[in-house]
Amino acid sequence: MLLIFALLRPDVFPIDDIGLIRGMEKLYNEGKALEKPQLYEIAENWKPYRTMGVWYIWRSIDPEPVEY
Repeated sequence: MLLIFALLRPDVFPIDDIGLIRGMEKLYNEGKALEKPQLYEIAENWKPYRTMGVWYIWRSIDPEPVEY
């Protein structure tokens, strides 16, 4: 989170983030479990802006719209 929100790094992929994992499972595998190598493989397509992919995955699982 520090790398994303404080240091504004464009290519961060927090592989152990539970929200990211659940969101990727929902969007890419019909809610079924994905292993870490599969998550990495999907995120490779987002390089060099994986932070944006992560942010959109997080937003996709929010129950209500978040205003910034």
